[in-house]
Amino acid sequence: MRIRSLWLMLLCLCTLTSLADEQRKVTLDDSHAQEMIKLAYANIFITKGETDANDRTDIRIEIENLDETNVLLVFGHAFPEKDLKKLSPKIAFDKQFGGTKGKRMIETFKYNNKQVSLVEPSDKFAASAFQVQVGETANCRIPIYVAKYKGKNKKNVILLEKQVLELELTVKADEDILRLNDAYQAMKAEVDTLVFCTNAKHLEEQKQPYAEKIEKMKAEIEAILSSRGWAESSANYQKYNDLKQKIEAIDLSAVPTETCSQHRTVARGHSCKYDSFSLQEIYHKLDDHYKKIYNSSDRKAAKAEVMADVNLLYRCCTDTSCRQHAAAWRRGGDYKNRIIDRYNRINNF
Repeated sequence: MRIRSLWLMLLCLCTLTSLADEQRKVTLDDSHAQEMIKLAYANIFITKGETDANDRTDIRIEIENLDETNVLLVFGHAFPEKDLKKLSPKIAFDKQFGGTKGKRMIETFKYNNKQVSLVEPSDKFAASAFQVQVGETANCRIPIYVAKYKGKNKKNVILLEKQVLELELTVKADEDILRLNDAYQAMKAEVDTLVFCTNAKHLEEQKQPYAEKIEKMKAEIEAILSSRGWAESSANYQKYNDLKQKIEAIDLSAVPTETCSQHRTVARGHSCKYDSFSLQEIYHKLDDHYKKIYNSSDRKAAKAEVMADVNLLYRCCTDTSCRQHAAAWRRGGDYKNRIIDRYNRINNF
């Protein structure tokens, strides 16, 4: 019976110890840069800082003492029990504190650079900043000792209990910049394949929806920069500003033109800068574009960069109204087959 009672006591002790550990999940991003965890004895503030060029962001943790009578201690040095009395103020364990007397070891908080931080009621402790990779999760264990002063001179502190907060910190990527960048890439790729009509009125009608998309994206970026309050020198600001400049660089006036079917009655046939090329020269030009994409470390971007020219080359030799190439194209031959092959390969990247 005695052995059984001892086992029950140990089981209860383990249960109480596990209950003392708070486990919380915290997710931060640029639109939710701070979260407060409210505990019985303290408020814990977790704040996300700037994200650098390597997508790493600073995390800062603050502990606010809510206890009106007790103090909180956060250790940065793992003192053995016998060395605690050498500190100022002197520190000792309460008689009811768990563990073997004389052999207890202080648990440290790795982001406290001081040997010990004593947090008075209503005061705050600020930990050193540490970095978390955007899109990843980091675990952070915060041991906090609840204590009281012994005597009125505050020269002795008694550790009453240890509370542990285990944080699972996740920093989400900025969904706005990802969404806007995808929208830019999609529009840039589409614009690179466009051919507008030579008719002035029709040309303006074709340009209008793309011009409106460009202005809408620019306005959204400006609104985000205004609401986030970043310094112009910050990495976050630069990401959005760089994207805005890319959007502004989309030049609708550079889109090639030809007479559309609606206005073809007044047209004199196909005309473009490659009219003077032979089918062999058109093939070699397409082959150069193919090799550039193939050897690029970012094939998607390389393809987007040359697709307008690729389409223009292909249209030059396949347009039935092209006086320079229509007859040769109808006759077929080796270079016609090569041109079709290269054009299809480029489109399949």
